[in-house]
Amino acid sequence: MPASDQSKDRKLWFRDGARYERVDASIRPGGGLRISRRDLGPGAFAAWGGDEQEATLDLSPEAVAALALALLEARFAGRADALEAVREVCEEFGIVARYGLWS
Repeated sequence: MPASDQSKDRKLWFRDGARYERVDASIRPGGGLRISRRDLGPGAFAAWGGDEQEATLDLSPEAVAALALALLEARFAGRADALEAVREVCEEFGIVARYGLWS
């Protein structure tokens, strides 16, 4: 889903039912990335007396770059139109990219 603003926070997944569940991603100061998940309400953790769980995954700026390449490979490997497809994703999400074409 395209971002409607230039915020550095994104909601990746959300459900509000018997359990409240949410996964977010945010760019950290310095260019790192944090992905977090929060679960509230009755569920698998009730056996241990808990009804809440939070987890985070923090990536350094270098790891964010490596993740970007891994995701590009996972989604676009083997496609002759990979450059154009990535360009379309950038446009869809409002990501500024410089495109050059020479002949």
